[in-house]
Amino acid sequence: MGYQELYEDSWDLYKKELMVNSLGSIIMGEIIKEFVGQGYYLLRLHGNKNDISCRFDKGELERVRLDVVMHRVDLGTLYSFGGICHITVWKGIQGTVAGYAGGQVKQVLSTVRGLPEPGVYMVMQDGTSYFVGTTIYFNVKDHLKVETFALDVGSIVEKVGDVLREISRMDSTLEVEK
Repeated sequence: MGYQELYEDSWDLYKKELMVNSLGSIIMGEIIKEFVGQGYYLLRLHGNKNDISCRFDKGELERVRLDVVMHRVDLGTLYSFGGICHITVWKGIQGTVAGYAGGQVKQVLSTVRGLPEPGVYMVMQDGTSYFVGTTIYFNVKDHLKVETFALDVGSIVEKVGDVLREISRMDSTLEVEK
């Protein structure tokens, strides 16, 4: 390998190393693009180093909030094992949350702290809206071509859609005070 190839390969790895630190933002950006394409509008976006939160509205009755946390990973680990990302999917509900009882749902006062357990339903108030949510975990490597950092966002949005449908199903079967 000559100097030119070494230089080019080094730049390629350097750029990928920088992108690893932006995986959460890449994932959320692609999710936002998908939701806006489905007719939602982005009401709020907030982020810091490891997590990003956004809220979408579609009319007055459809509200969705997504909290994406990309666990820190380096390029070598991403190539070898992947990286864990979790998304807490919140669906806005109508009425109050008084009817959500019986141990199915945990009351959450503001935001989820620490690592939320997958499959545990939580309730929170965000402004004037009540949300029911649960968390899904996935390995980013299963949805990312590591060589090019091309993300298969469709499969991630499909998982989010599955969670939203399940929350809607659960919401319609519970007796909620109106």
